[in-house]
Amino acid sequence: MLNKIRFILKMSIKNQILVIITFLLTGIFRASILLFSFKRIAKIMGVQGKETSFEHDKANDIYLKKIQWIVIKVGKNTKWESLCLVQALTALTFLKLKKINATIYLGLLKENSELLAHAWLRSGDFIVTGGKQKDKFTVIETFASKY
Repeated sequence: MLNKIRFILKMSIKNQILVIITFLLTGIFRASILLFSFKRIAKIMGVQGKETSFEHDKANDIYLKKIQWIVIKVGKNTKWESLCLVQALTALTFLKLKKINATIYLGLLKENSELLAHAWLRSGDFIVTGGKQKDKFTVIETFASKY
């Protein structure tokens, strides 16, 4: 725990604020998933059945990578479960603030008679969250958040 605190204290104030906001957002989205219907959560995800462009705006690279790193790092260190959908919603919130287009993907995989779900977030051709697992899953729905 002390090492994590030291690590955060070595960051710039801007990044420390991003970490704190990310931590709060993951908690809010985890609670939302537990308390509200998917239909209600889907309203903030974007336009159902649509995708944003795969065109890559290199001007966003640094920001996308920073958000990717912070969301994944914080997601691994919360006391609550901050898995793929929580991470995708958290990262999407940051991208919306910067008016960066993104698409949330929801996928399913049948493995040993068990149905597994996964969510990931793409902006341009950059996978912001959930990228390591995404190729195993069949996309069942998309949500485009456009500006």
